[in-house]
Amino acid sequence: MEISRRSFMHVGGVAGVATISGCSLLSGRTSPPSGSIIVENNDSLPHLVAFSILNGPQTAPEVESNGNGTTSIEPDSEHIYKNVLTKSGNYNIKATVDSGNPIRITVDPSAGSDGSIIRLSVNESGSLNYTVERR
Repeated sequence: MEISRRSFMHVGGVAGVATISGCSLLSGRTSPPSGSIIVENNDSLPHLVAFSILNGPQTAPEVESNGNGTTSIEPDSEHIYKNVLTKSGNYNIKATVDSGNPIRITVDPSAGSDGSIIRLSVNESGSLNYTVERR
């Protein structure tokens, strides 16, 4: 079976656009839903990362149940807690790495056109940082 030059260029163009746009259809990865917390380790050593929801919108199930998470995370890996923050409004969250000094985060998961997620990142020096990714 012989493929025409036009068909070959079409397939290559579609694949190129999908790659440039970050299309998750080809990679098999999907973006976590709004209100999720991603814990990632960019260090060469494993770490223990913990977070707890201090307060947030009243009647939010994660606030009423004192939502929290702890994960031992290997180097160059991530763990996703899906749908942790389910109500709109400000949440106050405390996070630590290896039981060190906590960082405090205030976030509204409904902010952004498609909501927000929190990314807790252990950097190369073992310190914990965070970003709020609005979509």
